[in-house]
Amino acid sequence: MFYELKLTGKFYHKILVSSNINYYSSKKLFKEAFNLYEDVYKRMEARNSSPIKRINIIRQILNHRGDEIDVNKRIYYLQKLKTYIDECQENNITQLDKENPLYYIKYLYHRSYLFVAYDLGDTALMRSHLQEAEYMTQEYPIKNQATVLMRLKAHYYILSKQYTKAIDLYNEMIKDISPKHNRQYLIDLLYEQADMYHKIGKDDLAISQYKKCISLNDSLRRSEYLDELAKMQIQH
Repeated sequence: MFYELKLTGKFYHKILVSSNINYYSSKKLFKEAFNLYEDVYKRMEARNSSPIKRINIIRQILNHRGDEIDVNKRIYYLQKLKTYIDECQENNITQLDKENPLYYIKYLYHRSYLFVAYDLGDTALMRSHLQEAEYMTQEYPIKNQATVLMRLKAHYYILSKQYTKAIDLYNEMIKDISPKHNRQYLIDLLYEQADMYHKIGKDDLAISQYKKCISLNDSLRRSEYLDELAKMQIQH
């Protein structure tokens, strides 16, 4: 969807691209949004834009799910990100902007590589980046990442077939989740945990977790139905 704007030059292009990315994202056309981000990045490279600007675009690119971007492209942009991080360090740049210190970008680099390593099935690569990401959360004031890393650590255990350790981590995550506020997330965790119980031969526990998933899913659908019904009543 293109907007007719009476603007010219770079500012026009910037507004146009931003509008299209927002449109594609709102319609869940993630591949189209990714293609636009990639086009912006290539233009930045051609103009030799600052590493800080390029890092911000790469962050948007890496925010896309793994099934939306080929793994080789994700590795390509992670390698680019590492180059820019090194360049910032060489030039004693410690802050990209007011809200983004360089150490947080380094953490995001390692966290993003965890998803890549999992998709590749590379346990050694995943272990290496998990150790780095955990170190950074301990060394720097990085907030609100404990749950993210815990789930990624559980996925590392799954990849390395340490299912009992993964189940223990899932128990920790599940006990802190409110079904009222994070029902879909809880369903996802229970489903994954049930699969692990099945893998270690504890089918009775697997069935128990699957039943919880079904119950929560039915409750979620009913809640969504009632919300939609309430909206219709307000409209009419």
